[in-house]
Amino acid sequence: MTFQITSTKRSIGIISLIFFLFIFPGCRKKQSKDKISKTSFSISELYFKEAQKQAINGEFHTAESYFLKSYQENPTEVKSLLHLSYLYRITKNHKKGITVLQKIVKEFPDTKEAKAAQKEIDKLLGSLKKQM
Repeated sequence: MTFQITSTKRSIGIISLIFFLFIFPGCRKKQSKDKISKTSFSISELYFKEAQKQAINGEFHTAESYFLKSYQENPTEVKSLLHLSYLYRITKNHKKGITVLQKIVKEFPDTKEAKAAQKEIDKLLGSLKKQM
């Protein structure tokens, strides 16, 4: 009985090590730039999914930090910024929302996301002027 428990623990340890090495190839010393960018994308996706979970649970401050980490890991992906702007809209933090939307327009010009962001900026600025 003891042998099976030890054997099972060893198997789990080996499987975990293999999983870690293949999912996070950034741990290896020699690798191509393509593998590094895939690793950054994977980490970015992990942050993004955690941010979504936190937002669903109402943990908006934590969700904000995970969306920012996701964007930092993969700044070529607009989705983290879009969701961050939605988060700011939900929390009525319009100044930060406008800043993020402007960043989308600046960094991702000529995309459908940039066009939608510009419309949202105009809408938010219009509603802010009405409040004054």
